[in-house]
Amino acid sequence: MAWQVYRLKASQRARLDEALGDDTLSRQSLQVRDARHFGQPGDWLYLFVDGSDAGILRADALLLDFAERAPDAQRLHDIMQAEDDAAASGLGSIFG
Repeated sequence: MAWQVYRLKASQRARLDEALGDDTLSRQSLQVRDARHFGQPGDWLYLFVDGSDAGILRADALLLDFAERAPDAQRLHDIMQAEDDAAASGLGSIFG
């Protein structure tokens, strides 16, 4: 599965919300997190996109005029993956 992490200023949230309404982009797995979630200073939002290659290309087309690819994308993606795995593990112990 393809993935990408985008970084944008929080002041661009309205533009992000508009882009997330796109038919192709909205069909991807999307998560938005504030920089503080990762213990980082600054007025940043991060958009995590997991999905198809076409979905990532569409995200690039819609977002890169007001956002950028996060310079520390791999580290952030790893953190999110670990959080998702921990949550899934917790649910498994409840229902297992």
